[in-house]
Amino acid sequence: MRHKWICAAAAALLVLSLAGCGGIKTTVVPTPEDLPALTVTYGGEETDIPRNEIQWEGDDSAMTTDYPSPLDAAASFTEIACPTGEQNLTLTFSREPEKISVARWSAAEIGNLKAKPERQDLRELLLPSEGSWLYEVEGSWKEGTVTYVFSVSRP
Repeated sequence: MRHKWICAAAAALLVLSLAGCGGIKTTVVPTPEDLPALTVTYGGEETDIPRNEIQWEGDDSAMTTDYPSPLDAAASFTEIACPTGEQNLTLTFSREPEKISVARWSAAEIGNLKAKPERQDLRELLLPSEGSWLYEVEGSWKEGTVTYVFSVSRP
């Protein structure tokens, strides 16, 4: 009998403590419209780049995803064939980030997880005249960060 009373009292204390803390907060996964999108523009063409890794926490939504390194041979990403005469890629976000960081590797480094990237903090990227390159763009907002991965090749 005493055991039942102790269990009932413990359950009541748990309910009261949750109520005193404002109850149980539910968190929903943000919709794609809640997360910033990236478009890459080059030579009059535009390509939407899918989100890769997400760490996001809004007022009532949260999401964390973890994807393989862009250099992982199994990683998939958008491929852009850029015309030879085009010199620049322009990055346009659907929401203005507080910070942008761009990492670039030669596509020959795919599979070499220890390869060090070249880093830039620019919105307009100067393209090398030849070769294939892998880009990882990270945008930072007050709610978190989103990364986008794509490759560019020169015919």
